[in-house]
Amino acid sequence: MYGDRSAQQAIHGCASDAIQKILATKRTAELADPANPRDPANAFFRFEGTLLRMAFHDAGTWDCDSGRGGANGSLRFPEEVDQPANAGMRDGVLALVEEWEALKAAGCGVTFADLIQIAGAEACFFTGLPRFTVPIGRRDATGPDLSTTHALPGTSTNIEDLKRIFRANGYSLK
Repeated sequence: MYGDRSAQQAIHGCASDAIQKILATKRTAELADPANPRDPANAFFRFEGTLLRMAFHDAGTWDCDSGRGGANGSLRFPEEVDQPANAGMRDGVLALVEEWEALKAAGCGVTFADLIQIAGAEACFFTGLPRFTVPIGRRDATGPDLSTTHALPGTSTNIEDLKRIFRANGYSLK
């Protein structure tokens, strides 16, 4: 989709750099907010959690039986991000869409589907986990996909239910 390996690396690099800048800016803002004190030693900040949750919810619409949904960038559509299971993600999606538009204007042709997954990986890295490269080449959905959002976990879903959802979608727990 993006051409040869060096073209793919360039796309991944420009997207990763952009996400790292957003995360650094958001972390600085969170640390400076007197109404929301954070311990700088605590690596997990709100925006990182939002990006990780967004990546999971965009991918988590995958339905093995129908072959529908998945990491296709459909979370960017208001009809999808405003679903109850996606509560609290609107600001993160808007920030990512704004960055996506800037990247496209600068010549970085990353799809939103790839950008949201790269954002989830960078959020993990910002919390102290090892960096990993997200495979790219996803195509963007042309509209919202509401057919499987009912299966997404809410903000109060416990760990055992999350594990069940992961397994049902064919994900590894490792």
